[in-house]
Amino acid sequence: MLKNLPWLPLLVGVSIATMLALSGLINHSQRLPANTQGTTPVEQLAWNSSTESSHAYVDRKSSRIVFAVAPHVQTNHLAHAPEKHPHTRDGNDAPKWTDVYVAWGTIVLAVANILLICMVIYQIREAKKVSERQTIETEAQLAATKQTADAATIQARAAISVELPRLLVSAIVLHRPGVADLAASLQFARVEVSIKNYGRTPAFIRQESIEIADEPFLPETPIYPSIADKEPGCVIESGDSYQMKAIYREGISHQNISKLLEGGIFLWVYGYIAYFDFLGERHQTGFCARLHIHQGPLKGEPPRWLQDGPDKYIQSY
Repeated sequence: MLKNLPWLPLLVGVSIATMLALSGLINHSQRLPANTQGTTPVEQLAWNSSTESSHAYVDRKSSRIVFAVAPHVQTNHLAHAPEKHPHTRDGNDAPKWTDVYVAWGTIVLAVANILLICMVIYQIREAKKVSERQTIETEAQLAATKQTADAATIQARAAISVELPRLLVSAIVLHRPGVADLAASLQFARVEVSIKNYGRTPAFIRQESIEIADEPFLPETPIYPSIADKEPGCVIESGDSYQMKAIYREGISHQNISKLLEGGIFLWVYGYIAYFDFLGERHQTGFCARLHIHQGPLKGEPPRWLQDGPDKYIQSY
């Protein structure tokens, strides 16, 4: 603070010195002898002797005071004193030299205090500006640090995610035994879904479910009646595949088979597979597809599976 205000110590010193000087002058003024009349007693008597009512006179040759007492005569020298005008002042009423110094010292002290107050206000404002500037710089540094930390976290997650297992559907097959036509294959449909591990580490299978339905559309929320928990040791190594099989045991009616062949309804297969990675984190891969049977000029071509269905069926994490 003193470095920023080099005149501050000087102002403080001037204020203290002025206060000490004023205190000394006031004490000195109080010790001076009071003389309300401004003349010596001899001069008073000499002046009084010139009046007609005076009974005392000064012998100037011998410097002696001679009193003449007149019995039964009272004199009042105040009656012959000259009258003072209320707005005039004689030499005795003139300000003393101490009063002049006290007045000037008071002015100097007031000016020094005003400058001192201005300097303090200036310093407070400068300190506030420095504090705000430091706050902005600190916030900028924190933001940069957070950004660096977030980037490092993203890089770490990316590095870890590369090593994690990743299960995806690689193929869906509708079995057609022998020379059976498509209608016979659809009545008790057998579907096999191949799941492949595209990650770099093994996937430890925890649970699976695969369902078949013949509907025009699927409900928004999936229902999994056939959930199978897997025993420990069921592992899909990196690059290996895993088959999930389902049979439509209830069978499809002849009426619905006709609708399937005409495109009125669809054959759906959906499900999920849940697994753990080497860090113990749980993951799940959902799938949903419908059998597309060609119509028109392409009628008779082998059907194929298309990924379709509501979003909740194919959610993965």
